[in-house]
Amino acid sequence: MEDLTSDQIEFLRDCKGGADIWGYAEAKTGRELEELGLVTITSTMADVPGEQRQPYFGAITNKTGREALEKIEAFIKTLRGES
Repeated sequence: MEDLTSDQIEFLRDCKGGADIWGYAEAKTGRELEELGLVTITSTMADVPGEQRQPYFGAITNKTGREALEKIEAFIKTLRGES
């Protein structure tokens, strides 16, 4: 797997339980992670009336993404000297 950016890691953390994606930058990051097989794009979770601003899509960190995130977080703990 290629190296993940801090934005991608943050996205994985934020979408562990599922989230609606409202911003363009986050939507772009979500699509990048979908291509890497780390998140699953879903329907939106919010029930927003049609005349209001709509989220781009929903996203959830899938099993592969959660495993990658666990490895990253374990590595960060090692760097900080935590056990």
